[in-house]
Amino acid sequence: MAGHIKFPDHHNYKKSDIEYVLARCREKSFDFVLTTEKDIVKLTRLGLYLRSYKVLVVAIDLEITKGKELLVAGLDRLYIR
Repeated sequence: MAGHIKFPDHHNYKKSDIEYVLARCREKSFDFVLTTEKDIVKLTRLGLYLRSYKVLVVAIDLEITKGKELLVAGLDRLYIR
């Protein structure tokens, strides 16, 4: 069984958020929680842990496949003044 709890991007996690996730995990008998690298760093810094649940972390990489030179030139103009 799968479930989905969505928090907005750049969410400022609180202990109540984790308690909610844990309650849903118990309710649905989940074995693990999936989150992003960005969010696991936030949760760890805040000392908010998912206790006995295995946490799987998704790593997201960005690769610019078109227009890289244009982007770099634009960024250079911003920083080289």
